[in-house]
Amino acid sequence: MEKYGANLTVIRMKGWRRNMMWDETGLLWVMPSPNMGTLETAIVYPGQCLFERTNISEGRGTTKPFLMTGSTWIDAEKAAKDLNSRGIKGAMFRPVYFIPENFNGISNSRGKPWNKMCGGVEIMLTDFRAFKSVETAVNILDAYMKTNPDSLVWSPPPLLKKLQEPGVTIEQVIKDFQDDVSKFMKIREKYLLYK
Repeated sequence: MEKYGANLTVIRMKGWRRNMMWDETGLLWVMPSPNMGTLETAIVYPGQCLFERTNISEGRGTTKPFLMTGSTWIDAEKAAKDLNSRGIKGAMFRPVYFIPENFNGISNSRGKPWNKMCGGVEIMLTDFRAFKSVETAVNILDAYMKTNPDSLVWSPPPLLKKLQEPGVTIEQVIKDFQDDVSKFMKIREKYLLYK
């Protein structure tokens, strides 16, 4: 690290293993962000942050940010029924209606439905270890698009742009990014400090 002007020493943690979930550490949850109030929020966040790139509320301005998503144009009942039929591991989905309040005057450059009644789904986690956040978020986006195909406005990351192509299935998109994840997992092995 001297190349960057820092003399860095990494001190290994005691008593922590890579397969531990936060609730197994014996430590209290401390919010790392105003919108990350619970362990459940942290578990869903890696995928749910994809909603930040859309005109769909990611639940900010509610009591359950990232656990709930939705918009004015989403049929909550239809989306929840669709998602529950997909056999997504580690979660169930319930239809929700909420109003995301813009308390802090957040910019609305993406056309978020601030201060409007939204329909959507809430993720009800049933198994933290089985839950796959990114795969679930892609399924939620797909279910929302099916309720009202022309209403989604977003700037998808390159891999998800395929969802907009005719004839491309969600299974194909998920397989493509799982292949990329597998490659990354192999590369990261040599850098891991903990087993």
